[in-house]
Parts: sequence; C-alpha cells; structure tokens
Amino acid sequence: MSQNAVEFIQSQYQSITLLSENDRTKVEVVKMPSGLLAVKKTINRANHIYNSLQKLRHPGLVKILETAASEDQTIIIEEYIGGETLQHI
Repeated sequence: MSQNAVEFIQSQYQSITLLSENDRTKVEVVKMPSGLLAVKKTINRANHIYNSLQKLRHPGLVKILETAASEDQTIIIEEYIGGETLQHI
C-alpha cells in the first residue's frame, strides 16, 4: 500500500483516548465512521505481516479490520474489546 492509503485511514477515524505511546508505536481508541469504537495502532516502520494476520479468524484473536502500510509507517485497525486489561487484573 502507499502513503495515500495510510493518509486515508488516518482521516477516517476520530481519536478518543490514547492508550500507550513510545518512539515506535502509538495505540489509541478511535471512533469509526459507523460510530463504533476500534483500536488503532500506528507503527513507525513498514510491517506487512498484518496483511496476513488480517485474514485469520479465531475466537481467541482480536479481529484486524483494516491495515495500511507505507515505507515508514503501518496502521492497523482492530476490533475494540471493552473491559479490564490483563495488566490491570
């Protein structure tokens, strides 16, 4: 995919809450155009493995809804699962 695909995905989701951020990755809860919540991961490098992971369906895995990658950035949109984090528990 191209930088245009990354920019398009960036424009479609409204940031709600920042969950974590470091120099390589940013994870946030976003609102989808439909109004539902999702998790958006921004990785500051190309990582095309998510294209393959998006095709996997298993009840124990989070569904990857959308991916886009450019030469220096990867965006992953995943389903939002509410509740307490494992770290919190």
